[in-house]
Amino acid sequence: MGVQSYGLPALRGRRAVQRLGIEHRQSAYDQVTVSIGVVAGVPGKDFTTLEDMVAAADRALYAAKGQGRNRVVLAGRQHSDTGQLAEMP
Repeated sequence: MGVQSYGLPALRGRRAVQRLGIEHRQSAYDQVTVSIGVVAGVPGKDFTTLEDMVAAADRALYAAKGQGRNRVVLAGRQHSDTGQLAEMP
């Protein structure tokens, strides 16, 4: 399974929430949105500890929020509006 496939469930979830069209007048999008941080790896192999892995997912979440929200960031990659996971600038 390729690294991009780990972000697919998150992308589908984000899109599903967007399709619901739940009104949220205080949002820049005028509806409820979802930002998700995803990390793929094995503690002890790809990450020194489980805490390091969780910290990477947390950084990805805040990157998603910082890039305008309503997106998925896979540690080191971001969801573009085309629905693909692309390298973050």
